[in-house]
Amino acid sequence: MLSLYEPDWTGGHSVTPIAVEDMGNGTAKILIYDNNFPDEVKAIEVNKTANTWKYITSINPKKPPKVYSGNASTHNLEVSSLSSRLGTQKCQFCNERNVTNPQESQAVQSGEVLIQVWLFGDAHLLITDAIGQRIGYLPSGEFVNEIPNASAKFFKTLEAPLTKEPMYSIPATPTSQKLSIKIDGTGLLNEGYQNLMITGPCFNIGAQKIWLEPGETDQMSVTWSPYCDNARIEYRTTSKSKTVDLIVSLKSKDADHEFVVRGAKVTRSGALIVELDTCKFCFITEGNSDPGKAQLMMRRVNDPGEQFFANEGLLLLEGDAVCLDFCNWQGEGSSLPAEVKRSDGTTETVTLADNPALHQDYYENPTLPTPETPSTVTTPPKEETEIPSGATYCSKTGQWEV
Repeated sequence: MLSLYEPDWTGGHSVTPIAVEDMGNGTAKILIYDNNFPDEVKAIEVNKTANTWKYITSINPKKPPKVYSGNASTHNLEVSSLSSRLGTQKCQFCNERNVTNPQESQAVQSGEVLIQVWLFGDAHLLITDAIGQRIGYLPSGEFVNEIPNASAKFFKTLEAPLTKEPMYSIPATPTSQKLSIKIDGTGLLNEGYQNLMITGPCFNIGAQKIWLEPGETDQMSVTWSPYCDNARIEYRTTSKSKTVDLIVSLKSKDADHEFVVRGAKVTRSGALIVELDTCKFCFITEGNSDPGKAQLMMRRVNDPGEQFFANEGLLLLEGDAVCLDFCNWQGEGSSLPAEVKRSDGTTETVTLADNPALHQDYYENPTLPTPETPSTVTTPPKEETEIPSGATYCSKTGQWEV
């Protein structure tokens, strides 16, 4: 397989080479099969004397073509084997074990399964485990990796919404069952949206639509159980006030449940807390002077299909909590009651209605805005790189140091 990248690494495409045709005068054509043009034999033009190549194509046949080109120093034309792509691809964060069995839960903690952390945006992450080991960027721009067998993989292309931040892979062990993730805007030139996603053994956790100003830092603490029976998020910010969407889901035997707290406001003095177990979901506003109005949504997925539930928006005050016992759902067409516990000791009930329209409103049009401005922080080269434990990256020299 041949992989081609644009000169600025903002996009790429792969093709299958068929033959090489010598055109004379130091030139040649690499004849290829391009899956975007299945009825044609295409060609990459090569100038052996000048050590250059060029190919005009589009990664989407419906869009105008682009020029892919390079030379001996750009390293943006590569050959890779098909054998590595024809086998069964292992899901590194999946877990198919019966985690209600204590012996199987120990296997989940052995590090065989990975937790993957992604940031879509121009900020940096610094991830700290339960014993203080870190992976990610320090405020100085230095990259550290102190977590055994953890790695950071940088993307070869920087096409939106992917940016310069690597994908972090952390072994699922007892020390990673509590992670503190700093979303650091120290190196930002301008404000922009950030979106954080964490995937692990039968859980998904996220924070989306995070508006980050230069110099601001937000913090999200994540706790999960090796039995995959509960997860917890705590979100804080250094800004005066902002809204954020929080997402948490658990996989279970009978059905998977995902919850979204949409548009909740967090202030510098407080926190947003989300707790989920196998039957109960709770959202708590802690110390927020103005938590604002939030929408609660639930998606239930099982073999027959999906169900979507939501309320119209709930005005929350400081110290309020709303909890939902979703195991009491009565079946297709029925709504879900949620109990709101006010900080003054009073309670009330709100309803999450069965609302299939949410599929189009939220899940088919997810809130993943493209960052509006580039970052000023220097990052490692664009090549996909595995970083071993103990290595540090110096943004000043551009070198990895062990």
